[in-house]
Amino acid sequence: MSVVADTPRTLAEVSAFIRDFEACRLPKARWTHEGHLVAGLWYVWHLGAAEALKELRVRIARHNTSVGTLNTDSSGYHETITRLYVEEIGRFCSSWRDESMEAALSHLLSSPLADSKWPLTRYTAEQLFSVQARREWVPPMMSERPHFKAAYPYQKDVLSLPVTDIDAAARWYSAHFGMAEVERRAEPVPTVILERDGTRIGFAVNGGDAAQDGAAILVTGIAAMKAELESKGVELGNWRVDERNGRKLQVFFVVAPDALCYYFHEPLE
Repeated sequence: MSVVADTPRTLAEVSAFIRDFEACRLPKARWTHEGHLVAGLWYVWHLGAAEALKELRVRIARHNTSVGTLNTDSSGYHETITRLYVEEIGRFCSSWRDESMEAALSHLLSSPLADSKWPLTRYTAEQLFSVQARREWVPPMMSERPHFKAAYPYQKDVLSLPVTDIDAAARWYSAHFGMAEVERRAEPVPTVILERDGTRIGFAVNGGDAAQDGAAILVTGIAAMKAELESKGVELGNWRVDERNGRKLQVFFVVAPDALCYYFHEPLE
């Protein structure tokens, strides 16, 4: 994961960054996602998470005002995002207390928290970017990574879904569905098998019509799955509740670039 070139890394650089931040001299261009992490780590390291949050509430809002960013229901300070990061940085610091703050910062900037989309692993976009979440703390709705439990074909074989290019299929599903290639063969037709959480889906150059095929994918944590795919740029549709065989299912659809269609679903309790 790349880090902005002028992100402070040494203790001297961080101290100077914080002085400018507190004096409202920090240029808006330097108040990046990485800059937020630097400030978060500084205050948590020195004050603890609870006091750091109190300090950051005031200082972030003040900095925003100094650079012309309005603190409103649609911009500026965001309570839920700030608290989420502060609490996670607090847990992070407890793991690295035996090292220097510089070392802890290096670890932080190479951790999943360095991805600005990380909060979307804990919230849906609708929840995270709501007015309520900006104004006040909204607890995460998702606590763990979602999982594939099973995949069922629309036609005959979930290990032989029709595509025209298995290399392109392997790249796209690895990048967007979080799958990993586990098998590849050339005979009787070019085929690649991908897997996630023990669930396998295969793609084959078999002459079939992709627009008429795909798979129903049973998952756990469907809201988290939706957020994960959206964070990777996957277009989703029809977030809704279906009823099948007397059971209610939370569902959504994905039509991949190869025209295969996927029905993600999870039973509702």
